[in-house]
Amino acid sequence: MFLHSIAKQEVAVSADGTEVFDLCVNPLSVILLNIRPLNDTGTLSNFNRAMGLAGALDGIRVLHRGASVFNMRGRDALAMNWYRHGMYPRNANGDDTDNERNCLQLPILLGRHAWDGDSCFPATIRGELTMELDIDIADTGYDGFRYSVETIELLDAKPSHFERKISIARTFAATGLNDFALPTGNMVRGLLLFGTTPFVGATPAPSWGRVKTMLDNQEVGYTASDFESALQLPQLFGRNVTALAEKIGRASCRE
Repeated sequence: MFLHSIAKQEVAVSADGTEVFDLCVNPLSVILLNIRPLNDTGTLSNFNRAMGLAGALDGIRVLHRGASVFNMRGRDALAMNWYRHGMYPRNANGDDTDNERNCLQLPILLGRHAWDGDSCFPATIRGELTMELDIDIADTGYDGFRYSVETIELLDAKPSHFERKISIARTFAATGLNDFALPTGNMVRGLLLFGTTPFVGATPAPSWGRVKTMLDNQEVGYTASDFESALQLPQLFGRNVTALAEKIGRASCRE
C-alpha cells in the first residue's frame, strides 16, 4: 500500500539560500520536487524549458543522519532521471508568456523504480531524514520562485536496498590523463558524466575525452570509449536525448 502526500506545502522563497525540512518516516520511494517560478520573459529568448528551470536548484540533498543519500544539482538530477530511469521531464503550463506561473516536477527516486517495495529507502525516525535545497530564486528567465514537495511512501515495505545518487566534482588538468576515484563499498549501477565544454565545432575538444573504467588498476567494463560516442549510448535502450542536450556535454553508462 502506498501513501502519496504533501510533505512541504507550497512556499515562496524571497532570497537565495538553503531551505531545510524533515521528510517522512515510512519507507520512502519517491520525492516529488515541484518548482513554480514565474516566467520573466519580457525578452522572449529568455524563456526556460525543463533544463533551464532545473538550473534554479544549485543543490538538492537528501540526508540521513547527516550522510548523503542524494546529492546533486537540479540539472544533473533531471538528466539522471532520463538516462537512468527513462523519465522525460514534464511541465505544467509550459507557456512562454511573461509573468505566467510555470511548474516543473523533478522526481527524486530512492530505489530502482517508483513504487518498488524491495528497492526504496527504509523507515526512519522523525528528524533523521531531511532535505536541503540550495535555491537561486531569479536567474535569467524566471523570478517569483515558489516550491512544494510531495512524497510517495510505501507502508509496511521491507526493502532489501536503496539507491544512493551523489555528485563528485573535480577540475581536470588542461590536457593528459586524469584519474577520478569513484565511491567504494557499494555496487555502482551507472555513471553520469558532465563537462562544461560539449562536443561542438570543427575541431571539438570536450571536457571529457576518452573514458575508461578500472577496478584494482585493471580495465573493466568500459576499456575505452570516446565521449562523443558514449553520449549517444542511451539510444541502445530507447532514449531520445535531444530535449536534454541544450549544449551541455553529458554521457551515460549502462549498468
